Amino acid sequence: MLEAQVTNEVTRRKNANFIHLILMILGTFMLLQDLISNNLSAIPFLRNIVKSMDEGFSLIILALILFERIINRKKILKTNIDLVLIAFLTIAIITSLIKRVPFFIFGSQLVLYIKGFCLFYIFIQLNIHKNMLKSYLRFFLAVGLIFFFFGIIDLLIPTYFRTLLNNREYVDYRFGIPSVQSLFTHPVFFGWFMSFCSLFCFAYFINNKKTVYFIGALLFAIGCILSVRAKAIFGLVAGIIITVQIHPQSKIRIKILMIISIIIIFAVFVGTLAVDLLQQKITSYLLTENFMEISRNVLYIKSFEIAVDNFPIGVGMGRYASWLSRAYYSPVYDEYNISRVYGLSREFPMFIVDTFWPMIIGEIGFIGLALFILIIIIFFITIFKAISFPQDPYTRAFQMGAFTVIIECIFESIASPVFVNSPIAFFIFGSVGISYSLHRTNKTLFPIDNP
Repeated sequence: MLEAQVTNEVTRRKNANFIHLILMILGTFMLLQDLISNNLSAIPFLRNIVKSMDEGFSLIILALILFERIINRKKILKTNIDLVLIAFLTIAIITSLIKRVPFFIFGSQLVLYIKGFCLFYIFIQLNIHKNMLKSYLRFFLAVGLIFFFFGIIDLLIPTYFRTLLNNREYVDYRFGIPSVQSLFTHPVFFGWFMSFCSLFCFAYFINNKKTVYFIGALLFAIGCILSVRAKAIFGLVAGIIITVQIHPQSKIRIKILMIISIIIIFAVFVGTLAVDLLQQKITSYLLTENFMEISRNVLYIKSFEIAVDNFPIGVGMGRYASWLSRAYYSPVYDEYNISRVYGLSREFPMFIVDTFWPMIIGEIGFIGLALFILIIIIFFITIFKAISFPQDPYTRAFQMGAFTVIIECIFESIASPVFVNSPIAFFIFGSVGISYSLHRTNKTLFPIDNP
């Protein structure tokens, strides 16, 4: 009997390690997915398969994990967002049915909405321990350094480097600096990934005081700056300041000194660039005579108009400011005279997917907006409680990193569909899922949270 139990435990651990290995490979693939698909443009069928593999694999892995738990009579673990998420998806489906959105369109958009949550629930069902956490951290920070290295090459010889990779050859110069994209197909993704890695390194430096983490945070911050993306840069600064603030063992004086130091360093090295970027954004989007000719402004303003006209729901999934509404050009754009705007027209719809919140507001209405914001708030509250829970510094550092990368993504979401866009959605929801799993393990090891 004992021998059988030991054999079963060894088998279970091997299976778990295999799943984690697959997830690491999948994460790396997602970072390179667009570049790979670009190089398969001559083979449309294979290219389409590659572009849809992220959604397919996440759904399949979650289904297999749930099936394994059911056949082995294991409890399917629940979370504090389950009911809210079910309500959000139910409203989205009902809205789409009421608005008679074709099943293929709203079904495909539904997959985009849930794909990040799939990874969240995958990690919820897995038992993440400290050694596995170290494996994830070391693996993806090593991947981050590789992207940083190629980012430097992209900075020095951008045209040749992108031509060599069959990548997006256009070089966007901002303030005389080529906006670096490294192995990504757009600088937005490079800025986000560098910020993501920098925030985790800084969280580990704050907790463990190891120089290697400080160097990592600095290198990745430089990479973020080289993307010359305002959202990523300001999100990084906000995340670093909040990392100092939420550390439960830092004294107030130390917190204040570190925040002042961060502000001074930021002002000395990138202050001029940041101010110029901020001024450029304000001038381009707010202080312009052609306010309603700017695609992003139109998407925001019209989303509220649509939500009011269809209160309390929206126009249905795949019908506004989403990839499906661009691929199958939505009649809503003609109805609200949006199709006349450059970047949102039927002939040139490239800027339709430049936002996130207008998509939620326009497609699912104010109810959908409130429910999605509630999910984000629950994430924040849960991870903040986890940070304050008795645990080793290594685990706490990861949870602090997860807390701050959500904040950074809120900055990104102003002008990017980060919560439904690969690879960002997978890394964000995956980090939150790992944090939940770690907190569950810690509550088992230290059952003093609720005396």
